[in-house]
Amino acid sequence: MIPSKSAFLLFLFCGVLFCGQSFALEVPYLPKAPLIDGKIEEPAWAEVPWQSGFTTYRNNAEPEAQTRFKTAYDENHLYFAVELEEPNMESISERKNLRRDSEDFWLTETIEFCLVNDPTLLSFYKILVNAAGRIQEITLIDDNTGRGVFTPFFDWKSHAAVKTLRHADKWVVEAAIPFGSFCRNEANQWRINLNRNRRTVSPIELSSFARVKGAADIQQYPQVSLPKLDESQHRWEIVNVSGKVSQVKGVLTYDVYADLVNRTGNFRIVKCMASLLDSEFRNILSVSHDDNLQDKKFSRRQFSLAPIIPGKYFLSLDYFAADGALLKTSLQEVKLEYQPVVINLLRPAYRNNLYATMPDKTIEAEISLDGVEARKITAVLKDADGKVYEQKEFDTRELPAKMIFDGAKLPDGAYFLEAVTDQGVAAKTRIRKLPHRAGEVWLDKDGITHVDGKRFLPYGWFIFQLEDQKDPCFNSQLTYNIGYSSLESFHKNVGAYEKLGMKSILFPYQEFSGKHDWKIFAHDTRFGAINEEQREHLKKTIPEMSKNQAVLAWYFADEPESRGGNNPQWFVQTGELIAELDPYHPNLMLNWGPQGMRQFYEGCDILMPDCYPQYFENGRTAKPRWATSEWMKTAMELKRPAWLVPQAFAWGGEGVVPPSMDDFRAEIYQALIHNCKGFQLYDFPESRMHSSLTIAPSSVGEELMRIKDLVLERTLPGMVRVVTSPEKEHFQAGLKTWQGQYCLIAVNTSMDRITANFTLEGNLPALWHVLGEERSVSLKNGTFSDEFGPAETHVYLTDKATADSVEPLHSV
Repeated sequence: MIPSKSAFLLFLFCGVLFCGQSFALEVPYLPKAPLIDGKIEEPAWAEVPWQSGFTTYRNNAEPEAQTRFKTAYDENHLYFAVELEEPNMESISERKNLRRDSEDFWLTETIEFCLVNDPTLLSFYKILVNAAGRIQEITLIDDNTGRGVFTPFFDWKSHAAVKTLRHADKWVVEAAIPFGSFCRNEANQWRINLNRNRRTVSPIELSSFARVKGAADIQQYPQVSLPKLDESQHRWEIVNVSGKVSQVKGVLTYDVYADLVNRTGNFRIVKCMASLLDSEFRNILSVSHDDNLQDKKFSRRQFSLAPIIPGKYFLSLDYFAADGALLKTSLQEVKLEYQPVVINLLRPAYRNNLYATMPDKTIEAEISLDGVEARKITAVLKDADGKVYEQKEFDTRELPAKMIFDGAKLPDGAYFLEAVTDQGVAAKTRIRKLPHRAGEVWLDKDGITHVDGKRFLPYGWFIFQLEDQKDPCFNSQLTYNIGYSSLESFHKNVGAYEKLGMKSILFPYQEFSGKHDWKIFAHDTRFGAINEEQREHLKKTIPEMSKNQAVLAWYFADEPESRGGNNPQWFVQTGELIAELDPYHPNLMLNWGPQGMRQFYEGCDILMPDCYPQYFENGRTAKPRWATSEWMKTAMELKRPAWLVPQAFAWGGEGVVPPSMDDFRAEIYQALIHNCKGFQLYDFPESRMHSSLTIAPSSVGEELMRIKDLVLERTLPGMVRVVTSPEKEHFQAGLKTWQGQYCLIAVNTSMDRITANFTLEGNLPALWHVLGEERSVSLKNGTFSDEFGPAETHVYLTDKATADSVEPLHSV
C-alpha cells in the first residue's frame, strides 16, 4: 500500500530519536569547478570518490534500486553528482507543472539534498530535485515543541544550478549550491545527507545515505569538514529594506531601498541586484548596481524596478563578488499596490478608531497625489448618511497637505474621509468614533497599550490558576481554556481573575460546548477562507464576550505555522470580522520565529513571539542569546507592536537548565531595547520547579513596574554608541526618555566578561544611577565605561530615587 501524503510528510519533516551515531563524510576540495550539465564523467569529478550504501528508512534494508553520489566543494559552492539506478525508467512521473511549494512534489521521483549548517541542529535546508530537473527549496526549522518536528518554509531561494539527464537504466543529477545562499555559519560545522523517494514501485521506496528513521533525523546525518571554506566572505547583512510604488512619467515604478553592511574584515567590491520574482521564483524584473564597501561600513542603495504591475511578488536582493560568486541573498514576499490619491491617516493611529478615553481625539490626515495630473483636490469628512462635517480644497502644488479636525466635536458613529481631484480620481478611508466601553483597550502610535485611557505594561503568565499565589507585579494571564460551558461560566471565570488584579487574554473561538476541543474552529477548518458557520458563531459570541471589562486581548493563534496548513488569510479575514464586532480589544498572534511572524503578521494587531534561547549547564544556548533582539526587530520591520513570551521554564532534554536571574533579565531588557510593549511568561506551573524562576520573574517584574513609563517609550535612534573589549558584535543597548527622565539599557549577550565604552549623544545629565545595584556612573564629554559579567544587564537611570527603590540585585 502506498503511504498517504500525511504519512510521507511525517517522514519528510519529523526527526526520530535514534540510538546510532552519525559518522564523518570526507568532502574533497575541487581546484576546478565542474560544468553543471549533467555529464558527470568530466575530469573535474575524476578524483572524487563515490559514496554509496543507501538503506531504507526505519529498517535500514538495502533498497531495490541503489543510489550513489559524489560531493565536493570550492570557495563558493558545494557540488553534487548523483546516479540513481532505475530499472523502470519508463514509469518515472516527471509532473513538470508542479508548483515549487507543492506538497505533492514528493509524488515525483526525487532526490533530496539535506544540508545542515546549524550547530544546534534546530534548522536545516533541503533541496528536492526530480527527474525533470525541477527543484523545490525548503528551510526546515524546529517547531519549538520538543518533539523533533520541523516546520517547512518555502521562502528560500538557493540559487542552485541543477541539471538532470535520463539514461536507459538510471537518471543523473548534477548540482552546484552556492554557500552565499545559506545563513552564516561561523563555526563552519556542516552535516550532509541525501534521501531518495522512489515512486516507480509500490509501495514507495524511501532510502537514505545516512541510517535514519525519518528524513529529518538530522542528528544522524554525516558530519563534514570544509577547511578551505572562508566563511568570512559571507559576513554581510541586508537590513532596513523598504519599498514604495509610485508613478514616474506615467510608468509604475517600485523603488526599493536597502542597507548592505560589510562585516567581512576587508574592503570589498560587490555587485548589488534587486529582482522581482513571481510565485515560482521566475524573474520578472531586475536591476543592478556596482558598489564598494569598507569593513564595518554600510551602503544604502535604491533600486528602481519598472514597469511593474500591482500584485504579489517575491523581492530578491542578491549581492555578488567581482568574480560572480554569491555573497549574500535576501528574499521576502511583497505586495505592490498603487494608489494615485493617497490618504495617510496619522491620527488616530490604531484601527482608524477614536476611543472615548483617548485624550487626543484629533483627526489628522496627510493627502497627496502620486503620478496623477490635477489642479485641485477636495477633502471631505462626512458621516455614513452623507452629512458633511469638514471640507477643504487644496491646490495640488501645495501637496502634501494636512487636513486636521477635532474629532471630539463629532457624535459617536462612522465617518468617511474622501479626497477627490478635479479629474474625478478619488480615495476614501473610514474612521470610527466609538462610545465608551468600560475596560476598553487601544494602542497609541508607538504601540503602547492603554486600558481605560491609562498606559499599561502587560506582564503576566501563561497557565496561571486561580488558586496560584500572585505577586503584585503580575497583571495579566493567558489561558488556553476553550472548555467553557456557557457565556455565564466565561464571564465568571474572567471576573475571578480580575479580582486577583489580572486582565485575561483568551481565544476568541469559544464554542461553549464544555469540551476542551474545537469543532467549528478545528485547525483543519483554517486551511482556506473563514466559513459561514464560523462567521455566524463569532457574530453571536464576540459581542457578548467583549462586554467583560477584564478582557485584555484575543489570543488569535498559537504557532499557526506548525498547525499543519493554517492559512494566513483565514486569520486576516477573521481579524477583520472580529475588529468590526469588537473594536475594543486587540488580537495577538504567537509565532515561534521570524518566518512565522512574516507569514502571519497581517492577521494580527500585536505580534507575540516566543523566543526560547534554551539554556544548558555549560553556558551555551540553542538559539543565540541575542535572538530575542532579532525577533523584536522582525516585528518592527513588519510595523507591528510586539509583546514577548520569555522562557520561564527549563526547555529541552539532557543538560538543559532553567534561565538564571541574569538570563531572564537579559531576555526582558533586550526586548525592551527593541521596543517590546508587553510580556506573557511561559509558564507558571513549570517555573515553580526551579529556584531561579521563583525569584527572577517577580524581581524583574517589580523593576519594570517602577520604570514602566520609561521602558514603554520607543528607544531613541542613533543616541548610543558602544565599543566593547573584547569586541562583541551583538552587545545590545538603547536609550529611552519620559517626561525629563532618561533610561539607558545595556545587555551583554555573550558569556565573556567585557568592558563596554558608551558614547551618548545630546545634552544629557552627568550622573546616572544603576537600577538595583546601589552605584552610579558619571558621563564625561558624553562617555563612560562599565564592566559586564557574562549575560549581565545594567539599567542606568537619571532618577536616583527610582534606581534605589528596588531590592538590590546582590541580595536577590
